Amino acid sequence: MLLSIAWMARKLFIVARGNEFIFRTLSSALRNELDVVIIYDRRVRDQPELRPALERRVRTDVEQRLRAEGYAVVRLSSDDTLGGNVRWS
Repeated sequence: MLLSIAWMARKLFIVARGNEFIFRTLSSALRNELDVVIIYDRRVRDQPELRPALERRVRTDVEQRLRAEGYAVVRLSSDDTLGGNVRWS
């Protein structure tokens, strides 16, 4: 179900681990927004031995916002939905 919802989403909210309050608040405040998906980042931090040598999906700006604010918003580019490819920016 998340995949079908994510396909329609225009904004992805990622909430950093340990910020359950922010997750619940955003989920409640944005529950009627059809173009929003909110996910809780369950990744374990500070365990370099568990990280792959090359993290191809890491976006440093998102990581910085997660650390600084406890959440980050990633938007789907309007022209990225053409051709079936979804690109978050």
